[in-house]
Amino acid sequence: MKFLYRPIRWFILGAAGFAGTASATECISALPSELQEHISEVMPGFSSPSSIRLDPASVKADLNDHGSGCYVVAKGHFDNRRDESYAFLVATPDGRPQLLVGLIRRHKWTVEKLPTFCDDITYCYVKTAGPGSYTRSAALDAPPTGKTEREKIIATHDVIISGRLESTGVTYAKGPGGWAYVWTSD
Repeated sequence: MKFLYRPIRWFILGAAGFAGTASATECISALPSELQEHISEVMPGFSSPSSIRLDPASVKADLNDHGSGCYVVAKGHFDNRRDESYAFLVATPDGRPQLLVGLIRRHKWTVEKLPTFCDDITYCYVKTAGPGSYTRSAALDAPPTGKTEREKIIATHDVIISGRLESTGVTYAKGPGGWAYVWTSD
């Protein structure tokens, strides 16, 4: 396969289970190889250091919750298709976190960027939650501001939750009109 011989210029942020440090290859293996190849082709400027320090306590908590310790990659059924999709964080060329979603369409991967509300890679997370009703946090005083921000989302499939560990949570759902989000934790 040709992508095995080409250097991958981007890395997924990840965590080792014991030391709280991350090697790019530890979380990149959580993504299908075809998705890895697609990202390296369409987003060549997205990269991160080859080793990232994540929060050791959060790595341990993720492992204790039967996770992989790599709390920057999540998989689920984020649309009404049977194929698994992946939500994951990468670093932009200027080092800021970017939340991406990999969806399979007609046996090919597409990648979509979502608004990202975490500014410190060390403490960003992404996870999956099931279908349901998600309402805006009562602690937020102002009405929704973004074009795709909502007061409430009702999802019939898995949703993505991302933000800063132990601080914020933004729930994203894909609907017929595209992605929408609601701040469920401030």
